[in-house]
Amino acid sequence: MFVRTRESMPTEWAQSNINLATAYSENDKGGRGENIKLAISHNEKALEVISIESAPTDWATATDNLAVVYKENVVGDLVQNIEKAINLHKKVSEIRNR
Repeated sequence: MFVRTRESMPTEWAQSNINLATAYSENDKGGRGENIKLAISHNEKALEVISIESAPTDWATATDNLAVVYKENVVGDLVQNIEKAINLHKKVSEIRNR
């Protein structure tokens, strides 16, 4: 058995956080606001260790997922959440259209 840590396996650790973020964003149990908050947190953790240069596909996935979660975020300023989602989608679109 092995443990994926940020230090020993950063890419795999990031992928695990992306998977957790997806699971939380799709979770129907518990409070929707709390699940979205956790999904945002896990996507942001993944983006702390992956970059466009080091893992472009994982970066695009995490960034796109983060945009979707912000769009669905029911907590906080709804306009600000939508603006964050739009800006994140634009970043991914720019990279994918290179």
